[in-house]
Parts: sequence; C-alpha cells; structure tokens
Amino acid sequence: MNILLIEDHQNIAESLDYAFTNQGYSLRTVSSYREAVTYLKAHTPTLIILDLGLPDGDGLDLYKEQIIHRKIPTIILSAQSDEDVIVDGLTLGAEDYITKPFSTKELLARVKKIQLRLNKTSIIKVRDVTFDIEKQEVRENGQIVHFTGLELRIFHLLMTNLNRVIPRDFILDKVWEWTGNDVNENTITVYIKRIRAKLNTDLITTIKGVGYRIDFHETQN
Repeated sequence: MNILLIEDHQNIAESLDYAFTNQGYSLRTVSSYREAVTYLKAHTPTLIILDLGLPDGDGLDLYKEQIIHRKIPTIILSAQSDEDVIVDGLTLGAEDYITKPFSTKELLARVKKIQLRLNKTSIIKVRDVTFDIEKQEVRENGQIVHFTGLELRIFHLLMTNLNRVIPRDFILDKVWEWTGNDVNENTITVYIKRIRAKLNTDLITTIKGVGYRIDFHETQN
C-alpha cells in the first residue's frame, strides 16, 4: 500500500515514517501544498494522510482542488477542534479524520480499516484471533470460537473499532437496538466476561469507568 503523507511538522513525519515502514507500508512524505501538487501530477498513491495546516496553503483547498477528482481515500489530520472544518472535509468525501495530538496506533488502525475495504478483505487478525466479518466467524489458533448472537455482535463492535474505547453506555444502547430489551451495566459486564472466557487470549482491555477496547496488532490481508 503506497501512502502519501502531506505534513509539514518534521517530528510527526519522521515518527509516522518509522511506524508505517515497520508495518510494511511505503510512505512518501511531502511538506507543502506545492510539493503535494507536484507529486500528485506524477503519482497516484493508494491513500493520502493530509494535514490541513500547511505552510503555503489550506489543506482543505488542496483536497478540493487536487484530490477529490482523483478519488484517492484521504484521512484528514487537523489540530483544529472546529467541527465545521471537520464536517466540511467529510462532506466533501474524506474517508476519515483524526485530531492532533493523536495516537500513531490509532492512525494505523484507521489505515488498516481502509485497507480492508480497498482490498475487499474481511478478516481482521489480532494476536492469535481472527474475525471474518463476512462470515461472522471467530477463530483462535485456527479453531472456531462459538459465540452466541449477542456475544458476536459485541465482539464485532470491538474488533471493527480497534484502538478505540467503546463506552459502556454505547454498548448498552446497541444491545437495546439489537434486542429491544432493557439491559443494565451488569448485563454488559456479564457478556464481556463470557467473551473473555471463550478466548484463551484476553484481547479486551477494560478502561475503568469508561468502557472496553481491543488494541491493534496486525490485520490479515
């Protein structure tokens, strides 16, 4: 996967270059609006990571004028908390956004998610556990793990949001949406406990007082 990083902060660029290279990606970095335009005239990257705050122009203008018509999936980096700027980018067609400061692991997870879609691959792998989204099948070390329907839906929610904390209240709302039944926080605790018991590896991290998270390691292509 060839990625173009448009970022003028050298420390961020060097850190991402190291992390992405270690994950097997080809990452090319340019640091300005002008460099990005020149690069895009000669190359078509698979994915663009675009910082909106460029030294010689507006990143959103670059997206509108140089990227949209090329239909290249783009993740927006922004130090701005202005929701209107983020909404503008997403409305125009940007794939995702992440605000600074951000976790490199989280950015990698979002890139992996886009890669899954682009490759039409439906298998997510974390440690020895694989989850086939299309088949709705969980395996550990190649052996099928049998979840109930609701356990599988909760596991699906966590596996498709790697490195993101899923709040307990959000899971409660989802369970109500899926079943139509009123449930309480203790119910969620029970389901998470059952999922953990069926896996030999404790993938699910509890964020005390907030929710649950599965950390990204690798995705099967």
